[in-house]
Amino acid sequence: MRTLGLLGCLAACGRIGFDANATDGGDGVRTGPLGPRWIRQLGDETIRIAIAGTAGELVGLQRFSASFAGDGVALTGQAATSSALVRYAPDGALDRTRVFDSEGSCEMRSLIVGSDTMIVAGFTSGSQTMASRGACSIVTSNRQDPIVIAVDNAGAETVIAHWSASVENAQIWGGAQYASGQLVYSGVYSGDLTIGSPLPTAMVDPNAWLAAPSDGTPTNARWAVPMSANVEVHSGPVAAYGTSAFMVGSFTSSATLIGVPVTSLGSYDTWLARINEDGSLGFFRTIGSTQPEPSFGNNTSLVALPDGGCVIALQTAGDVTFDSRTFLASDGIALVLRLDANGNLVSGMRVRDIPQLAFLGDKLYAGFRVTTEITIGGTNYVPDMGDVVIVELGPDAPIRLVSVIAGAGSQAISNLAVVGPDALGFSVVSSGELTFGATTMNTGGSLVRFVGVLGL
Repeated sequence: MRTLGLLGCLAACGRIGFDANATDGGDGVRTGPLGPRWIRQLGDETIRIAIAGTAGELVGLQRFSASFAGDGVALTGQAATSSALVRYAPDGALDRTRVFDSEGSCEMRSLIVGSDTMIVAGFTSGSQTMASRGACSIVTSNRQDPIVIAVDNAGAETVIAHWSASVENAQIWGGAQYASGQLVYSGVYSGDLTIGSPLPTAMVDPNAWLAAPSDGTPTNARWAVPMSANVEVHSGPVAAYGTSAFMVGSFTSSATLIGVPVTSLGSYDTWLARINEDGSLGFFRTIGSTQPEPSFGNNTSLVALPDGGCVIALQTAGDVTFDSRTFLASDGIALVLRLDANGNLVSGMRVRDIPQLAFLGDKLYAGFRVTTEITIGGTNYVPDMGDVVIVELGPDAPIRLVSVIAGAGSQAISNLAVVGPDALGFSVVSSGELTFGATTMNTGGSLVRFVGVLGL
C-alpha cells in the first residue's frame, strides 16, 4: 500500500497535478470531462495494439489469429492472421467493430483516424481474391505485399495503395499524415519491391523504404525513397506535423542511407530522418552507443512538433553522446531527445523506463512505468508494484504529474496517443489490481491489455 495518505487519495482519483485551466486544443471545444474518462479490456496482451482517435473517440487496431476479444467484443477471423478494428465513442461505449481478412494473411499495423475516414496499413498475402473478405483480399501469390486501406463511416473499403513484392517479406511498419492530408509510410522489404517503379533490390533481409501513396492509382506513389544496403536496415514509427514527417528505424554495421554514410557504434544503432512532403531529405541523424539498441525500434516513440523538429524516445543500453552532450545509461534505460528542424539537439533527458510520447496543444506528454518512489514537478509519488505515470515533459525533466494508472497489481504502458483536442488515449498491459479514476478491476494472475482515455 502507499505510504502517503494524501498521495494515495490523489492516485486513486487519477487526478494528480491537473492545471486549473485545462487544455482544450485552443478552440474551446471539449469532448468530455477532465481526468480519467473510461478504461476497457481489449485484445491480446502479447501483441502491440495501434491506437488513434479524434473528437474524444478512441480506435484500436490489432492483428490476431482466429479470435479477438475484449469487453463486449468477440470477433472471428478467417485468415491465418486477421486484423481487428474497434472504435469507442467519447464516453467509452462501443461504437463499431471490423475485421480485415484475406485468403492468406491481412496484418494491419498503422492506424490514422479522421472525422469521416479511418486508414489502416500493413501487409496482405493470398493466392486468390475473396470478395467476402474485403479489400485486403488480393492475389499476391502468397507474397507479403504492402497495402493501405481507407474505411469510410458507411463501412466502404477502398485500397489506397498496393505495392507488389517479388519475395515473402515486404511490409508497412509505420504511417502518418501531412497537414495537407497526404499520407506517408515506412516499411521493410527483401528482394524486389515496386512502389510506382521498381526499388533497388534489397541486399539483405530486411532493407527499409519510405513512400507516399499517390492520389488515385494504388500501385503508384508520389515518391519513394529506398534504403537499400548490404546490412540490415529496419523501420519503425512515423510522425508528421505540417509539411514534415519523421521516420525512425535501426541499422547495423556501415552503410550509406539516403545518401548519408553511417556506421553503428554497437551491433544496432537508431536512424532518424526528417522527410519533407515532396520526398526531399530534411536531415538524417543516428543515435547509438557501444551497447546494442533494439534492432526493430522496440517501443521507440516519436512525435513531430510545430517548429519543424521532433522528439524521440528510445531504449539505449549504453552511454550516448549526441551533439557533444553525453547521456549516461546509469541515469535511466530510456533516452528522450528533442531536435530542431535541422536535426540539432535542443534538449534531452534520461528516464527510468521507455516512455510513450504525445504532443497536444503546446505540451509534450509522456507515459512510462515506475516501480520506485519518484518526484515529478514537486509531487512525490510512491507506486505499488509497478504503476504507469502520465507526465508533462519540460526541456530536461518531467515537470508535472498529470495522472496515473495504478493499483496493487503491475501496470506497463505500450501506447499513448492524441484522440481529441482535450484527450489522450493509452494502451496498457496489467496483471492483478488496476485503478484508473473511479474504476478498479482485478485480473488476478492473468496479464491483460486495456485501452482508455484521459481528459486534459
